Amino acid sequence: MDKWFWRVWIGFAVLWTIGTFAGTYVEYRSVLNALRTGHVGTVEGRVERFAPSPYQAYESFRVAGHRFAYSDNDIQAGFHNTASRGGPMRVRFVAVERPSWF
Repeated sequence: MDKWFWRVWIGFAVLWTIGTFAGTYVEYRSVLNALRTGHVGTVEGRVERFAPSPYQAYESFRVAGHRFAYSDNDIQAGFHNTASRGGPMRVRFVAVERPSWF
């Protein structure tokens, strides 16, 4: 029983790691392609309606009418460090809209 459990556990861990890497890598390549081809937009303006994240929730704010939200718990290729956990707050960034299937 003991050997069976550890084999299943290791197998699951390996599959989880491969799946997570593949998912973030696909997103990373998509963002990189958007940057290279110029399919990005720069949003400039004042940060408004900044809502720091309560524990395990999304931090959000608006710039020039565009809403942005992120969480420390997101598995994604982009920025996701909330201010409540020591992440820096930046005013200038480049945004890429996600396709509807993300």
